[in-house]
This record gives sequence, C-alpha cells and structure tokens, in this order.
Amino acid sequence: MGAWLKEVRYAARALRGNRGFTLAALLTMSVAIGATTGVFTIVDTVVFRPLPFPAPDRIVAVASVRKDAPARLQGASLEELRDWQRQSDAFAALCGWRDWPMIRYDAGRAEGAYGAIATPELFQVFPVRPVLGRLLTADDDRPGHNAVVLLTYDYWRQQFAADPAVVGRTIVLERGPRATYTIIGVLPKTINEVPAFEDVKVFAPSSIDPDAATGRERRNRMVFARLADRTSMAAAQRDMDVIAARLAQQYPKTNADRQIRVQRAIDYEVGPTADTLRAFLAAVGFVLLIACANVAGLQLARALARRREFSIRQALGGSRAAIVRALVTESALLSLLAGAIGMIASRWLVEIVLASGPALPRAGAVHFDARVFAFTFLLCLGSGLLLALPAALLTTRFELVKALKEQSGSVAGAPALRARMLFVGAQVALALVLLTGAVTAGQTLVRQLTLNPGFDPSGIATTQLFPPVPRYPTREAIAALYARILDEVRAVPGVRAASAVSAAPLSGEGREPEEFTIEGRPAAGRARPEADAYNVAPGYFQTLDAPLHRGRDFTGEDTAAAPHVAIVNDTFVRRYLPDGDPLHAVLRFEDGDVVRIVGVCRDFLHSIGPRAAPEAEMYFPYSQRPRWATMIVVRSSTAGAASVMALVRDRIRGIDPQIRSGTPVLMADRLTRSARSPRFVVLLFGVFAAVALLLSVVGVAGLVFYTLTQRTREIAIRVSLGATARDLRRLVGGGAFLAVLAGSVVGLSGTVLLSRALESTLRQLDPLRASGLAAAWALLVALGWLACYVPARRALTIDPSDALRLE
Repeated sequence: MGAWLKEVRYAARALRGNRGFTLAALLTMSVAIGATTGVFTIVDTVVFRPLPFPAPDRIVAVASVRKDAPARLQGASLEELRDWQRQSDAFAALCGWRDWPMIRYDAGRAEGAYGAIATPELFQVFPVRPVLGRLLTADDDRPGHNAVVLLTYDYWRQQFAADPAVVGRTIVLERGPRATYTIIGVLPKTINEVPAFEDVKVFAPSSIDPDAATGRERRNRMVFARLADRTSMAAAQRDMDVIAARLAQQYPKTNADRQIRVQRAIDYEVGPTADTLRAFLAAVGFVLLIACANVAGLQLARALARRREFSIRQALGGSRAAIVRALVTESALLSLLAGAIGMIASRWLVEIVLASGPALPRAGAVHFDARVFAFTFLLCLGSGLLLALPAALLTTRFELVKALKEQSGSVAGAPALRARMLFVGAQVALALVLLTGAVTAGQTLVRQLTLNPGFDPSGIATTQLFPPVPRYPTREAIAALYARILDEVRAVPGVRAASAVSAAPLSGEGREPEEFTIEGRPAAGRARPEADAYNVAPGYFQTLDAPLHRGRDFTGEDTAAAPHVAIVNDTFVRRYLPDGDPLHAVLRFEDGDVVRIVGVCRDFLHSIGPRAAPEAEMYFPYSQRPRWATMIVVRSSTAGAASVMALVRDRIRGIDPQIRSGTPVLMADRLTRSARSPRFVVLLFGVFAAVALLLSVVGVAGLVFYTLTQRTREIAIRVSLGATARDLRRLVGGGAFLAVLAGSVVGLSGTVLLSRALESTLRQLDPLRASGLAAAWALLVALGWLACYVPARRALTIDPSDALRLE
C-alpha cells in the first residue's frame, strides 16, 4: 500500500508540474467520459435494465401480424385471446389489455383519468402485491360485477392524499356511459415502470368495454404473457405458429392471412427507441476512443520528452516495470479525475436530454446509481490503460548510455512517430463515421421539415369532442348532434371551412384497419385486402384544400338510409384496383355492409414517423357510420387560428355545456412537433461529430507542431541548403496529411458498411446518400489539410543561424 501511495504522489507531482498538458488532457477526457456516462445512464435504464418484476426475462409480448406485413404488429381480438389461452401450453398466463381514457367527476369537476382495461391475468404476467386492498379476479371481469377499479400508487397519493381508507370508496368515471366504480385496491409503483402503463391512473376489468364481443376481426387488445417454466421463447413461437395455422383453418375469413409473433416484452415496448439509444451509445463511444487517441498522443510526446528522466531512474536501480507502472498510474489518476468531473457534467447532459428530447419510455426511472458509478469507474480504468499503453511500450525501450547522453526532448524516433500517425488516422476514421451520421441526420431533418402531408396545413386546427353518451345514446342522435355543431362552427367569424373526421391527418391516432373483399375480384389465396377506415362529414376534403381528383364528394344526401358509399385514396387504388376504373367498385365487409366507391382522393399522411408513407385508406360518410368521439377540423386564417378556435369552443359549449372538448391543435404545430425526434438526433449526432472533429483537428495540429519542434535542426540545415517553402510544408505536414487521407479512406469504407446497419436499426434516419457521404468526407479532409497547413507554415519562420547556434 505504501509503495502504491508513493506512486500516486509521484504521478500527482508529475501532472502538477506540466499544467498545460494536464488541463488539456483533463478537458478532453472529462467531456468524453461525461458524455459517455450520460448516454449510458439513459440507455441502461431504458434498454438494459429488466422490468422490475420476478423473472422479467419470462415476460413476452404476443402480437398478431399479417403475412404480407410482418413488421406491422397488431393486437388480438378477445376471441383470439381466449383461443390462445385455451390452446397454448407455452405460457403460464396470457393477458389482454387496451388503453381506456376516462373522465372522472368529483364534486362537479371533470378531469381526465387515463386508464387501462385488462383481463385479470395481467397481474399473473406482472406479479405485484397491492399496497392496499386486492387485485382483479376472474369474478370481477363478469358483467354485473365489473364496476371496480384499481388505483396506481401516484394517482392514489395525488388525488386521494394517500388515504389508507380509500379501499371501498366509489368514484364516478365516464367512457361511454357514466358509472360509479368501487375502488378495490392500490397498486405499487412498479406497475407504472412498464412503458405501456407509464401514464395509467386506473385499471378496470376488460369487460366494461361495450364492444368486448364485436368479432374476431376487432384486434384491439394488446397481449402480454409469461412463459411457462422451462419453456423458451423459441418453443413458445413454435407453439403459436401451430395455433396460427389451426385458427387459419377454423376461421379462414379472419385468420387465413394471420401469423402470431412472440418477442421479449421490453423489446416490444422500447424497440425503435432502443435502436436509437444504442446508436447514440456507439457514437459517444467513438468520441471516447478519439479522445483517448488524442490524449494518448499527447502522453506519448510527453513521455518521449522524459526519456532522460526515465534513463536516470533506471541508472539508479529502477526497473522498466517501475517506469511503466509510473506511466500507468499517471494516466489512471488523470482518467479518474476526468471521470469525477465527467460525472457532474453527465447529470446536466441527462437533464437536457430528458427535457428537450422526444419522450422516452421509462424516462421517470432514469437515475444515477451504483451501476452508473461502477460503469464510470471501469471506464476510467480502461481509459487510463489506453492512455498509458503507447507511451509505456514506445518510451521504455532504450539503450541506457545513449539515453543519458541525449538532451531532454531530443528526437523522438520513427516508432513513436508512426504510432502518433496511427492515432491520427484512427481519430479521422472514427470522426468521419460520426460526421456522416450527423450529415445523414441533417438530411432527415430537412426532409421532415419539408414533409408534404398531401394538403396545406396552414390555418387548419382540430379539436376532439366527447359528447355525454346518456344524452346521445343512438347513432342517429350522435349524427344529428355533429351536423348541428358543424352548422354552428361554420357560422363563426373567421372560419373559412369546417368539417369532421374520426382521426385527423398527422395525428397518428384513430387508425382502424378493416378487411373487405372487392366484388368481382376474389382475394389472392385466402388473404383479404385491408385498409384504414375513417369517417368524415361533408366538406372534409374542401376543408383540407385537397379536392377529389376523381368522382364526387359526400353530400347531405348520403344518409344512413341511402346506399352506403366510400371514397378511397390513391394508394388504395394502386394496391387493390390497379387496372380498370375504381369508381363504382363494390366493397363487401365482414358485417355484411356493401359499399360502393364514388370518389378518389389524394394520399394524406396520418402518421408522421421517420419514414412515414401513405397507407391504403377508405373514407365513409359520418352519417352512415357515426362515432361517439370525433374531431372537428376548422380552416381559418393562419394568424387568427388560435382565437378562432376559442370562439369555436364557446359555440360548441353553447350547444351543450356537457360536451367535453380537447385542447385545440394547429396542424402546422403537428408538423413542427413531428420534427422533434429527428431534430434531437441531429443535435446529439451533431454535438458528437463536432467534438470528434475538434479532437481530430487538434490531434493533427498537435502532431504537426510536435514534428516541427523535433525536426528544427533538420529544417535549419535544409533551409541553408536551399529548401523552398513548399519543401518545408511537405516535410513538416506531409506525413500528417497522409495520415488524414488514409484515415478518411478507412473511415469511408467503415461508414458505408455501418450505414447498412443504421438503416435497419436507427429508424429515425433516412438511408445514407452518396452526396451526404461525399460532403462529410470533403469537410473532414479540408479541416485535416488546414490542421496540417497552418502549423507547417511556422517552419518558414525558423532562422537557420539561430536554430543551428542553439544546437
């Protein structure tokens, strides 16, 4: 222990004696370690940490998928869920759930209570012990016994003041009909650590859904399951493949084109986000490697300047191992100090990412704990070894007598120079990968900001309406209510046009795929066509300023008693009616409804994800398929949209004060918010790439400066013999620029290979473009040339007589 403390004191004196090197190295390593620790803290919580339940690796998600779209995961109908439960032996429990937003009424005040309805097996899949009361049972899921709810821990504390006597009390909730529910228990906080349940306030039995038995095609239940003991996920997948084939035989109309996929629950919940975070962790790892290469180069130059010191220590009886140990101790101490500073900086980085970035699953659980500290400690030790290794290998092999005769700081030698060239090339290669990622992310952001949704979003605003069901219990009453609302809204000053839709474009909500057959066109095999269904009021396409380009629009004559009609989009026509006239084609649905196509509209983007593309869509008249909740779409002047929507909400309240309306949303704001995720990717990749470029340029410039100082006498002799300025620049900076070019070529090859992996994993980014790759390469080479040229020009200022006299 005493010897070790002596080494630490010696290392501290050595670092204190060279403050310029110490400050530069501390700054470089602190930034790199802090960024790595911060990103790891987030990735560890979101991706690597298991769910906080017993045997979390046994929890899986089970999804229904179409054979022709295996990446598009869907839920299951209750009928399918019961089939899976009866026929599968691979699971100890299967549960079905769906989100179920409700309104809570308390002392005349209405507030949102985001809920979920689930089958009782939910708490077998996610075993928890209630804080108070009991969990749901099978008896609670029977009609007549299902007016019960469970509160989540935070909701109990916030809304019920953590009252221990809350069990047995009643609350009034509304989703559909307003009803009184009995509180039977309070759940622990761990249930909200499941990403799907992060915002849930209350859990209720699945059977309170009035559409609980609407058919096998209503796949509106997400499914979680717990694997049975000694059953692997691969075995469970094989079991579900058999069940899928069996159901296809039994129910060809609804299951012939269906497969069942089993995957880890955590992967299902954080899939695309996990890919992005892993890419960020790899990117910041590149930054750390570049920082280590940079500081290792500085450490090598410093060690070479200390060869005389090391030779004296060896002459006095010190061993080579002792010298290596001293260098490693210095580097480890430097890394640990940088790690301490980086830990403080990483807290700021995490706060900035969580505050300004897109919403992350499990964000509430992100915190610094022993895992993060252990990771940072190991990171510091590993970095310390990387910093010390080149200097230890290249500066401790010397001939003692020759070294003692050398002046301090004498010529480095070819091996050390080659090592520093290798460091520079590696830095440049890694920096190019990050720079290409930043350029690609920038291209993605530009595309997102210039996204064409298929209509002009300026001046369009939407608000969702929730009428009280007891006052409008029938489809006819709902349809009449919305017709009256639209008449009133169109009369509001400033409103240019208004209509209604079941789910507005760009919202990413309300997608309800429906299967159908086309009269006279039998489906290929047993698969049935599928398209997303939306209900709209007359004037919807004019409100979007996107008139139909074939056929007619809906009118007031398309009532419930009239023949049922539909409008389809261009993607629908290309996919299902590529040859012939789509107008007057007849669609037949599972419920027996027969619908005739009367118009074709443009493609609209209903989803604004990173690679959003139009889907096949069908639009039906609202009067023929009314829905309880819908969206009012209003077009007004862009400048006055907010004030117009305030008048619209007042007018709606005047019709019926009990109609609850959502917060108005400007369509242009939806587009802006859609760019938040790619903007965040650009920000992080840009910061990492900027740091990597800075470190690389500094490393190149440092190499050139070092070469200049080591070859001063040689340069003086060459100048005396008539060397030109060009000769001197090539002598001093040529080797470093060759290292830049070699590193850029290696980085170019690596970037092409890496881009293929990024296309499949980092879905926030568009595929790599040749123009972006060329721009990144040109920028890096230009900066590398500048980093070589500017220091090399100092060779022209050397006075040969002064340099030779000093020698």
